[in-house]
Amino acid sequence: MDRRTALGAMGAACATAMVPLARAQAFPERPVRIIVPFASGSTPDVVARILAAKLSPRWGQQVIVEPRPGGNGVIAIAALKSSPPTGHDLLLASSSHLAVNPHLLRNVNYSVEKDFAPISLVFHTPFFIVTSAAGPLQSMKSLIAAAQASPGKLNVGVPYLGSPPHLAVSMLEKAVGIKMTVIPFRDGQQIYTAIAAGDVDLSLATIGSTLPLVQAGKLKLIAIAAPKRLARQPDVPTVGEAGGPMGYDVNTWVGLVARSGAPQHAIQKMADDVAEVLRDPEVVEQFSRLGIEPESSTPAAMRARTASDNATYAEVVKRLGISIE
Repeated sequence: MDRRTALGAMGAACATAMVPLARAQAFPERPVRIIVPFASGSTPDVVARILAAKLSPRWGQQVIVEPRPGGNGVIAIAALKSSPPTGHDLLLASSSHLAVNPHLLRNVNYSVEKDFAPISLVFHTPFFIVTSAAGPLQSMKSLIAAAQASPGKLNVGVPYLGSPPHLAVSMLEKAVGIKMTVIPFRDGQQIYTAIAAGDVDLSLATIGSTLPLVQAGKLKLIAIAAPKRLARQPDVPTVGEAGGPMGYDVNTWVGLVARSGAPQHAIQKMADDVAEVLRDPEVVEQFSRLGIEPESSTPAAMRARTASDNATYAEVVKRLGISIE
């Protein structure tokens, strides 16, 4: 065999070898499932469907949204853990599932570090400090002054003990050196009705959950717990601007994870594609109407964010001395 013939044979062999490699790198190869640990119609469920509508044509495969609410996310997490680690089954998990539950739940049947492969953050929702529009707490300064004058007199409504708003309240108390009385509610929406009626003094809440009563003149947003003001609420100062602790930044976030062991090329492709989708003006507008902020990340950045929040919430939960089944 002469040199030209030998080189041609080698090239053909290399090309043949590349076919299964290229096939192995293709993703997705079949429909993708996004498991949502929240009820149908909830904000995360709506977000998952927005993503599915944009990713399906991009991937050439159907993206299916499957709500699995209940059990503080444990039911949905179990569904992901029972799936093969191919990257075709995903979980739209919140900071509560990934950074709070490991410290709050008495029996946690999953490991954030061992069971999940982070893909990307999807959105975050800043908390606002909300009071009655007709009440005496019309600013952070008046709130802090009232709490300092009568420790424990101010009542703070929270969805449940150990919820993100409850932990945020504890962080505010520590930062300012005040004490308030926490009142858990079974139905989060009842908190805001109670504040409007004057039965509860304040709460930490998202814009989406309070906006109807704010627009009706029943509630007032006195500050946002974020580094900067929200573009949609430019007149609401940050907690630091309003006389509270500087750097008080609390929010809840949601991101996509796959099962640990999913192929790295699939993880990276999904992260890149989610970032592209979240830059789509139509998606940005849809998120804005939901009262949430789009936020993408690299897999490494999501892992770092999760680890940082885990450390923060571990300290808060331990200080509060709470745990739930």
